[in-house]
Amino acid sequence: MNKILLFFILGIHILTFWSCKKPSAPEFREMKNIKFQNIGFDKTNLSLDVIMFNPNNISVNLKKTNLQIFIDGVPIGKTMQNNSISVPKKNDFTIPLTLELNNKQIGQQLLKKSLSIFQKNQKMKIRMLGEVVISAKGIPITLPIDHEEIKEIKF
Repeated sequence: MNKILLFFILGIHILTFWSCKKPSAPEFREMKNIKFQNIGFDKTNLSLDVIMFNPNNISVNLKKTNLQIFIDGVPIGKTMQNNSISVPKKNDFTIPLTLELNNKQIGQQLLKKSLSIFQKNQKMKIRMLGEVVISAKGIPITLPIDHEEIKEIKF
């Protein structure tokens, strides 16, 4: 009888262990509403909405984002978000981001290109590199992000 009970308890622990897997990183769907705002000599704001998909079978909380943003290979700024966002299971969600750019740090390469295209919308390669922290069942998990796409930027 003790052996049966031991095998039963051991079997439950093995099944529990196999059924618990590390949550997957959110998947990028798209970046939209990308706009330069408040363009100034020293500083410029860039706003964008990042649409992501939660591939997990459980709801999670997005606790933190720490992303470096590049436009056409030039690092233009970092965005850090520490607000908790509830993310439903197997569903899309939106992260609104705003970057305050120091125009002096952007460099001559991007600044020259930007000045030549102010009269029209321009397609540029945008890359987001960094990490997000999600909380699944109260356990924080840091996941890497590296996403790149070509998008139209409105001035």
